[in-house]
Amino acid sequence: MFRAIELYRDSQTVGEVVEIEPTPSAELLRTKELLAGKEVVLIGGQRRPHHVAALRQTLGLSDVRWLTAPEHTSITFFEPDIARPDVAVVLLAIRWSNHDYAEVQRYCEKYGKPLVRLQAGYNPNQVAHQVLSQAGERLSALATANASEGFSAGL
Repeated sequence: MFRAIELYRDSQTVGEVVEIEPTPSAELLRTKELLAGKEVVLIGGQRRPHHVAALRQTLGLSDVRWLTAPEHTSITFFEPDIARPDVAVVLLAIRWSNHDYAEVQRYCEKYGKPLVRLQAGYNPNQVAHQVLSQAGERLSALATANASEGFSAGL
């Protein structure tokens, strides 16, 4: 086996970088299936364009609405984005958000959006894990209901 690796390495031109795409986890694939084409609202921390791009691409999202509010801003600041019909889930980065933001739960309940508390960062694998563990059943039920409505409407 090591000989095959050495032969492959030797066949590469000097300076060429070979990127190997990691195999997506089952959790990541399932989350992508549930969220494809949807938006998420992410609250907490500072918007990082490379993290937004990674989440959009990896999870098949149409948008990541990363909201950062100035200190002492009322939580009403978040309501219009949470209310958007294309928003499938609200992500609350608890390590990087004001404790008052926990009240966002009220808006999530009001507009029927699952609230997922991110405990360890924005990595797509971590986000996928948290989404499935905290809201997977609810998102699956919504996807099934929407598929049934689409099927019924086509009859």
